[in-house]
Amino acid sequence: MFENATKEDLVTVLNEMGETVDSDLGVMELKQKLLLCKAYLEDEEFVCDVLATMIEDRMEKGYRKRAEERRLERKGELELARIEARRKTENETTIRETRHKEEKETRLRVEEEARPKDEEETRFKAEEKTRLKAEEEARLKAEEEAKVVEERRKAEEEKRVNETIALKEEMRLEKERWHVEEQMRHVQEHKTRMKAKEQELLEEERCKRIDEQNQLLNEEQEKLSDEDMEIPQATEKALAFKSERAQLLSVDPDAVAQPVAVEEEKGLSRDSSNVPLISAEDEMFKEKEETPVDVIKDKAKGNINPL
Repeated sequence: MFENATKEDLVTVLNEMGETVDSDLGVMELKQKLLLCKAYLEDEEFVCDVLATMIEDRMEKGYRKRAEERRLERKGELELARIEARRKTENETTIRETRHKEEKETRLRVEEEARPKDEEETRFKAEEKTRLKAEEEARLKAEEEAKVVEERRKAEEEKRVNETIALKEEMRLEKERWHVEEQMRHVQEHKTRMKAKEQELLEEERCKRIDEQNQLLNEEQEKLSDEDMEIPQATEKALAFKSERAQLLSVDPDAVAQPVAVEEEKGLSRDSSNVPLISAEDEMFKEKEETPVDVIKDKAKGNINPL
């Protein structure tokens, strides 16, 4: 707390506390006296605050004083610099005016001496200007002609390029058209081949079906022929069977072959022992004899599918 306190601060605080201070006392004695005074012993915090406030005020005043001194010092330096700059500017202006005056006098003197030469130089400059103007016009005219020639060349080149592009495009379209026609031709040929192949397959299938029907018809005809041949064979077999049975029964074969219905019409009566027995084979044979051959053929033909 007392580190930043000066002798003036301590004296002021002691005077504020109502203490008498000897001017010969040093800083340490003043600090000791402040610590032993009645006000400090009664309210140490208050005394410390007062001392701190005084120290802060003194330091702030010192800061302001030093800042003011620095400001005044900078102001003086700026003023000196301004004065020096003004003096330097005045000197430079004077030197420049003097030099300008000397140069002007020298130029006037040279112009006076070179005036006869100026007329010749003026004429030469005019001729040079005319010559340069003519050369410039000729150059511009040549550039214009070259530009026209270049534009014509570019137009012709562009025309050739466009013709080449159009020709290539036409060739490409022709090639594409030929390619499409070729594809269509291949497709048409393929369709024709497929159609011919399909017709051939249909023809083969039709021929095969006709052959199958013919074969079936031949089989049916052979079957009918076999049946026609079986009827006499069955008749012969039945007759042979009847003959054998008549021999077994000791009966005339011709009498046995007569039907029973004929004997009933004549009014003849026989014993059951004298009536010949008719087996199942005889009944089947009689049915076969009663069925005409033409009826069998008609039935066989009805089973054949028409072509």
